[in-house]
Amino acid sequence: MTVYGWDRIGRLVLHDVYAFTAFLTVVALGPSLSRLQLFRSLGRESLAIYLTHLFVLQAYAGAARALGVRSVGLVGLENVAVSIVVGVGGSWLAARIITQTRLKRWIFPNSAADWPPLQAIFLRSKPKTG
Repeated sequence: MTVYGWDRIGRLVLHDVYAFTAFLTVVALGPSLSRLQLFRSLGRESLAIYLTHLFVLQAYAGAARALGVRSVGLVGLENVAVSIVVGVGGSWLAARIITQTRLKRWIFPNSAADWPPLQAIFLRSKPKTG
């Protein structure tokens, strides 16, 4: 990736216009995309996806290395596309598993008081009344 500066002002402006146009396109498509079930599901699970995506991508990278997948030319572009699909899809699947099972209380408790280790500590330390 090349970063353009004042020495190539035309390319700097072109790059910034490209980035701004991409941002405006996403903003303009936002209302339409929000109606799609896929994007609503990704939004509901966004924190879990964010927290698990690195593990999924590392697993994919390890598998790709073990299989001898190269990252040059068109194969490189295919590898990028597959890694995006695997990263988002695998993270979404991991997020769904976490949030739909008992793991949710351990990983994403609603409050500190809902976290099982703290519940065990506080339950043991409460004085008995009788």
